[in-house]
Amino acid sequence: MKFVPCVIVTWGALFAQGADIHAAVRANDPAAIQAALDEGEDINKIGQGGQTPLMHGVLTGNPESVKFLLDAKADASIPEKDGYTPMHGAGFQGRSQIARLLVAHGLDPRDRHTDGYTPIHRACWGNEQRHADTVRAFLKAGVPFDELSDSGQSCMDMTGNEATMKLLKKRAEKAKKNPSDSEACRRCLFFLLILSWCFGGAYSFLSFVPFTLAGGWLWLVALWAGYSWLLLVGWVFVGFFLSMLW
Repeated sequence: MKFVPCVIVTWGALFAQGADIHAAVRANDPAAIQAALDEGEDINKIGQGGQTPLMHGVLTGNPESVKFLLDAKADASIPEKDGYTPMHGAGFQGRSQIARLLVAHGLDPRDRHTDGYTPIHRACWGNEQRHADTVRAFLKAGVPFDELSDSGQSCMDMTGNEATMKLLKKRAEKAKKNPSDSEACRRCLFFLLILSWCFGGAYSFLSFVPFTLAGGWLWLVALWAGYSWLLLVGWVFVGFFLSMLW
């Protein structure tokens, strides 16, 4: 008679374990996660450490679970107990595959935490190859190799990982050989300004001052403020032609 209650308790424990979404995430088993959801588990259930199933999958390194949860519309904005979101968790733990999944899902790889660091900085802290791989994943996602923290430090200042340093040095050398689009635009604008000064000034000294000198430099300042370089170049040409008619 005492055997039956024992059996019932055992099956009850198994049922409860099967409905544990965090355990299903750790198993990296999308079918088990779906079964847990079917049994009523919340896809954004807060577990140990304040972790949602998605955050738990990121930190434990289970990409199949992460992909399934993202496709199932898990909330990727919910932080764990210390306020870190999945992208930061991927950086800190060195989860390159998961970082790529998060980026593909639309999460910002340059998200800045209140401590002043972005996900690439956390990846730079790590000493293993997987951390360097994660730095590479962030770089491919468009994060600048020299992105600064709020304290003014770059990844190169933070890392002791040889693989990461080698990667960053290569990116720095490449950047020197191939200036960014914004830098190229600035050089182009300088060239156009010089041309407009020469031709406009040669035609009329009076036109040189009101149109080219004043207008050109004001728009150059606007370039650094982030306005469209196409608009700026257009105004340089407008200034030149107006100066010819002055």
